[in-house]
Order: sequence, then structure tokens, then C-alpha cells
Amino acid sequence: MEDRVVEELRQLISRELLEGQDVGLDRETPLLELGLIDSLSIRMILKHVQDVFGLTIPVSALTPDNFRTLGTIGSLVARLA
Repeated sequence: MEDRVVEELRQLISRELLEGQDVGLDRETPLLELGLIDSLSIRMILKHVQDVFGLTIPVSALTPDNFRTLGTIGSLVARLA
């Protein structure tokens, strides 16, 4: 499941935040550090996870460590599934 989450979110970020440009985005790209995501885009990611995977990420899990990379987000979603 983790790989599916990573791919779904890679496509979402590429399409919605990077204007369709992949720019080498992978599971280890530092999303927060590079400014690729912010609080508004995290809300978009949360909605996407809920819509696609039927999971609500609890407020307690909304930490920088869990949103550092696509891989950390994928791990979070897989743990909650």
C-alpha cells in the first residue's frame, strides 16, 4: 500500500503544485525543506488521502516528521490503514 500512496501523491503534487512538472520528485525528495508543500497543500494531501484511500489522518499525526517526504507520508498512511 505504501508504494501506491507514494505514487498517488507524487502524481498529485506534480499535477497540482508543480504545474505538471515532475522535476525528479521521488519518495525521498524533502518536500518541506524545498518548500514544495505548505499548510494549504497539506490540506489538499489530507483530502486526497481521504478521498482515494478512505482514511482520515488524525490531527496528532500532522507533524513535520510525517510530511517530510513522500515516503514518510506513505508510511503514515500505511500504518493507519
